[in-house]
Amino acid sequence: NHLPLRFASGELAAHIRGERGERDRPIPKAMLATGDVAAGHLTDHGYPRGRIAICGPQRHGALIDYLRWRVESRAETRRRLGLLGNTRIFFVATGSIESENEAFFAVLSEACAGVGDFRLIVKTHPAKPFEDSVLRNALDMIGRDHATLMPHDGALYDYLTAADALICIPSGMVFEALSLNVMPITFEDPATFSANSLADFESAIYIVRDVNTMRNALQDVIADGGGAQSKRRIWHDTVARVFADVITPLDAQLKRALDQLGV
Repeated sequence: NHLPLRFASGELAAHIRGERGERDRPIPKAMLATGDVAAGHLTDHGYPRGRIAICGPQRHGALIDYLRWRVESRAETRRRLGLLGNTRIFFVATGSIESENEAFFAVLSEACAGVGDFRLIVKTHPAKPFEDSVLRNALDMIGRDHATLMPHDGALYDYLTAADALICIPSGMVFEALSLNVMPITFEDPATFSANSLADFESAIYIVRDVNTMRNALQDVIADGGGAQSKRRIWHDTVARVFADVITPLDAQLKRALDQLGV
């Protein structure tokens, strides 16, 4: 996950030239990157582009398989999951930090009050898989008829595909949603430093920081307004920049990248 990895400008170049302390670890002779965005971070920090090869989203084999074998429409997936009617479905992914989740749900619960009939399907973070006090209070505040946990045995990509939008704290799941043609709405708490900020991708996703911007994003998604349409137009290019290739099997992508590096 390249999102939180940053170096000082030119820092890697100095290490490659041998300008490093005795306790510094050596820099690899070659590196693999998921896509041009990750490769660009490395080259910006001074790593030679000729020593980087693009290997595709190696962590996301399940996503590649889902995209390859999926045959259902979104409507068919909703029917199979029992998500019927005109209810707006929002897939909510929590974070691992309790204070962030608390701020996130405080904004989301108030913003949802103005969007009509809706249902939140909440996926807990792998580091906090069960309902804690923050999540329990949030579900009670929103109302259990409007917000439920995703079943523990539920298929992640089925529920994400069925949603009108993904609402989350910044994470790589944003790009999984884009790959599945689902609109991401990402909450960045202005009271904290966002180590995984997705500000570089704001032209393709919604980044919200308070109740008003969250409500505006939800309403724009529901109405398929100009902002939503504008973002959708660049989803394909955004996924290509981050994941490079979500069609070719990952073993073939990895072999191609290693061959390019002469490994």
